[in-house]
Amino acid sequence: MTAQEIVDTYERMINTNELVWIDVDHSTLPKSTSSYCQMWLDYFKIQYKVATLQLGGTILFKIEDDFVKYLHHDPEHETHMWADEGFHSHIDNNQALAKLCSRTGIPESETKKMFDAIDVISNIPNN
Repeated sequence: MTAQEIVDTYERMINTNELVWIDVDHSTLPKSTSSYCQMWLDYFKIQYKVATLQLGGTILFKIEDDFVKYLHHDPEHETHMWADEGFHSHIDNNQALAKLCSRTGIPESETKKMFDAIDVISNIPNN
């Protein structure tokens, strides 16, 4: 399956309630996936479940949040995508993280600026 076919299949299955969601057992997840969930979801005490179906080796999480609804992680390529209700549209990574971090009481706009600045710094080549 191509990446687009995987995303399209997950979207269809979400919207037809075909996926089964279970509690997350970090010992069964790839290290990169587990670490990412622990850093951004567990740390902020965000509740989430994992789909029992893993298309193309990817892992889909359903997040209990009023804005960010899904995290799709591909441990083989170490990529991820945040998505909205119904898995219809992706959410910009920094926007998703800012929204989730806003639970700490820090304004979303401030955390978004911080994540954007980190991206800029990360992309500056070393001289």
